[in-house]
Amino acid sequence: MKTTLVALAAALTMTGCNPDHSLMKRRATEWKSKADTEIPAGRSVEEARAWGSRNGIVFSDLEKQRQLYAIVERIPENGLSSYVCSDWSIILKVNLTASGTTVNNEVSTVGTCL
Repeated sequence: MKTTLVALAAALTMTGCNPDHSLMKRRATEWKSKADTEIPAGRSVEEARAWGSRNGIVFSDLEKQRQLYAIVERIPENGLSSYVCSDWSIILKVNLTASGTTVNNEVSTVGTCL
């Protein structure tokens, strides 16, 4: 019994916090496409912030990294995986030049997990 529980916990830990499930991938791809289309290279930091406001996003300014940073969406985890990870966050980083214009956008995911 104890071995079965340990094996189940190990399997959930290894597979439960996997950001590759279809909804996460689809939503991250959609955010990347939207950001790349609407915040292309060469836009001002003010234009990027205005885009964020129009989309209900409040950017944090990471000056040392020359980035605007925001969690743009949270996706709750369902099923057995929810015991390991409660949700996933889609993060948007808008990279900036020293003069404050956009260079490119990065989208990543991170789980809120044990």
